[in-house]
Amino acid sequence: MQALDWIGKIIEWVGSFIPRLLHIKLTHGGVMFTRAEAKKIGPGMHVYIPFWSSPETYPVTRQTLNMPSQVLTTHDMKSILIDVAVVYKIGDIYKALVDTYDLEATIRDVSQGTVKESVSSYTFQQINESQNNLDTDITEQIREALESYGIYVIKAFITDFSIVRVFRIAQNT
Repeated sequence: MQALDWIGKIIEWVGSFIPRLLHIKLTHGGVMFTRAEAKKIGPGMHVYIPFWSSPETYPVTRQTLNMPSQVLTTHDMKSILIDVAVVYKIGDIYKALVDTYDLEATIRDVSQGTVKESVSSYTFQQINESQNNLDTDITEQIREALESYGIYVIKAFITDFSIVRVFRIAQNT
C-alpha cells in the first residue's frame, strides 16, 4: 500500500489547482488569505484556488462567551468568586481574523483582565448592593478594550458572585 502513496500525493497536488466554491452564510463573514495579503469577504458564493488562497470564516452575529470562574480580591480585601458572560458580535471581520490568532482566547483574556481591574476598584458591599453598576462598568471597559480587534460588546454581566475563603499551601520542593 505504501508503495502507491505517491499516486495519492500527486492527485492531491493536482487537485490544489482546481478552483473551489465557498458559500458563506448570511450569519458569517470571512477573510480570504492570499499569499501575503488578506481581503474581507461577505456572505454569498466565492471562488478560490486552494494552492493560492485560503478562506477563513466566522459567525458575525450575536454570540455569548462564558468566562471561566475567577477568584478576585475586592477593594476592601475580600476574596470573591465571580463568573461573567460576554455577549458580543463581530463588527469588523477583517480585524477579528487578521489581528488575532485565536478570537475566543483574545475575548477571554481581555475580558478577564478587565473584570479583574474593575472588581478590584469596588468593595464587596458595593458589588453586593448593586451588581448593575459593576455590569455597566465591565461592559464599557471590555467594549473599549475589544474594539481594536473588531469586536463589539453588546453586554457583559455577572452570572455568579459569592464570597470565598482561599487557602494556599506552599511547599518547598
